[in-house]
Amino acid sequence: TATPPVQMCTVPKLVDRSILEYTSVWRNAGFTGNINASGTGWTVKSQSLTPNTTVPCSSSISVTLGW
Repeated sequence: TATPPVQMCTVPKLVDRSILEYTSVWRNAGFTGNINASGTGWTVKSQSLTPNTTVPCSSSISVTLGW
């Protein structure tokens, strides 16, 4: 049996998004993986995946929050 092709999604820019926005932006880009947030604050200051790169839609991302 053939393996189904891996769904690919384009990483959105989450930096500068508020804590209220980044989850919906991630999901609306087609991702099903987790968002692992660390730090304190209301704004995404960094993200582990480079924006505008293409990765499997099942990928998870880490974000650092700050002020």
